[in-house]
Amino acid sequence: MFELNKKRYLSLISITVFIFLYCTIVEFILPVNEIIPKPSLIIESIISLFKDYGILQSIALTSSVVYISLVLCYFLLHFTSHFIIKIADNKQINSIFSFLKLFKYFPFIVGIVLFVFYYNTSIYGEFLFAFLFVIFNLFAKFANINDNFVNEYKIFIENNKLSQNKLINMKSKLIQPGLYSSFKKLHLTLWAVVIVYEFIALTGGLGTKYNILLSNHDFSGFIALAILISILIWFGNYLFTLIKNKLIFWEH
Repeated sequence: MFELNKKRYLSLISITVFIFLYCTIVEFILPVNEIIPKPSLIIESIISLFKDYGILQSIALTSSVVYISLVLCYFLLHFTSHFIIKIADNKQINSIFSFLKLFKYFPFIVGIVLFVFYYNTSIYGEFLFAFLFVIFNLFAKFANINDNFVNEYKIFIENNKLSQNKLINMKSKLIQPGLYSSFKKLHLTLWAVVIVYEFIALTGGLGTKYNILLSNHDFSGFIALAILISILIWFGNYLFTLIKNKLIFWEH
């Protein structure tokens, strides 16, 4: 715990020092340039995002797509975990899970283009793509965790001769920390995927604002939007950590 707090403290100091140096050097020392925007210009751009670009609606849309997809997939896995474990233990059907492991090598941009061709600017297409992206990644992760569980507890299972129900309950409990950790990693990836989808499909989310800013050659607005998105992602990760500490406090 002390080491964790120490790391957070050092990270906070590093960020504070970086912001101070950036503001001092760029605002007062470096001449005006088009490459590194001044902090005062970034602040003006943040205000402009809310005033001129209607950023609140875009934040609501993108955040809804990201978090509704994650929450739906979590509860889907949570309530069907026993059934999925039974399927994963079937050697014939388990080949399907092995196939899903290959999904991480599939370029998501191809899927985005296919969905945009079919759904155009539809928000429902964006929701569906985000949901499928999460569920396929989680099933692939589930398959890896299940295989590791079998390898690690093989001797224990053979010696204790556990019944199928007890074994499934034990698996369901022990794989949750690993599965939840994959949620946190997938959270960041999903933000990037959804923004790229919106950039291409122009559904009205934050990715669409990026498209508009790029068309207007508004570089300071580009940076300002990146800062806002970083804050949203950080807040989401913070909530994930709080929930994990409350609900999933054991480790596999």
